[in-house]
Amino acid sequence: MSMPLGNLKGGSGLSASVVTNASSVSLNCYADPAEKLDWTVSHLSDKHVKMYETCNKYRSEMAQAHFDFIAPNYEGMYTRMGYPDPEYVTNFVAKMAKRNKIAPADAKILDFACGTGLVGKHLSK
Repeated sequence: MSMPLGNLKGGSGLSASVVTNASSVSLNCYADPAEKLDWTVSHLSDKHVKMYETCNKYRSEMAQAHFDFIAPNYEGMYTRMGYPDPEYVTNFVAKMAKRNKIAPADAKILDFACGTGLVGKHLSK
């Protein structure tokens, strides 16, 4: 199965193989730290595609190693893909604040700190 990257925000039109069996993920793929890539380039390179492929599947017992490995590229990848959650959360907070007749800046929000801060950046605007 392949995933066309041309439909991603700024995608290059390359296709990436999708790992379909989590057990096929090599335990050694996390041995070396990931190179931090520039996600603002006009065309994605083979290195970008490989990083996307790495994110497709991982073994549950390797979750910490997996997320440690992709961390340097996490925000760049999701921003490049047009990751909409920060905007959705910001719009949801505004909607709930209006419904409760308070200013969005006065809303009390519990942040579990499970990301890079993209949602917080959007909420602070």
